[in-house]
Amino acid sequence: MSTHIKALATLPEKRKNPTFIFVSRVVKMKGVEQVIKAFASIQNNLPKAQLWIVGGGDQIIIDLLLKMVQDLGLTEPVKFKGRVSEGKK
Repeated sequence: MSTHIKALATLPEKRKNPTFIFVSRVVKMKGVEQVIKAFASIQNNLPKAQLWIVGGGDQIIIDLLLKMVQDLGLTEPVKFKGRVSEGKK
């Protein structure tokens, strides 16, 4: 399988708030749960920070993570973006 990476003509506009991005399949062994827990700590010091979780995966795990995000009060800053194309990554 060949992967072609294209250079951007321009850089995307920088986000106003700190944005952390986790890009991987959303499965238990990838450590997404630990990323969310770490982000909860980051929120204490950077309340406007955001976490984007990018990648498809096991719907059962995604549902458990969504519940965890809700229980931690992080539904606003944590967004599950789903699977994206190689080009968009």
